[in-house]
Amino acid sequence: MLTSNQLVHRRSDAIKARRRSVNREAEAYAREQEPRARGDAQRIIEQATAYKEQIVLNAQGEVERSNVYYQNLKHQNYCVSNGKKHTPKMLDNNSGNNLTVLPLEQILSGKNLTEKTNTPVKTYQTNDKNCSRKR
Repeated sequence: MLTSNQLVHRRSDAIKARRRSVNREAEAYAREQEPRARGDAQRIIEQATAYKEQIVLNAQGEVERSNVYYQNLKHQNYCVSNGKKHTPKMLDNNSGNNLTVLPLEQILSGKNLTEKTNTPVKTYQTNDKNCSRKR
């Protein structure tokens, strides 16, 4: 038979063995989970970096598009305002090589040009070099 001292010693050994077993299981679990957690953290960081780059590049693209839009709008406004001030027209009356360039106001107010020559007059609108360029 075992003495009470031996029973206490064996019970203490069993408890220590159980603790060591639980500690080994916990360490194994930690060794298994740590690489997964590091991988997940790295993936999250990479996704955040990619999202940040996407937002920055989209914003830069919007700025570039708005700059192009603004330049086109500015050019259109220039052409419209310049066209209101100056509307050059060419008159061709097929009677010679004379070519008259007049603003629209003078053409409309000087209708007597056709009355003097009795020849048909063709009008052509000239294009402003700055306003006819393609973008």
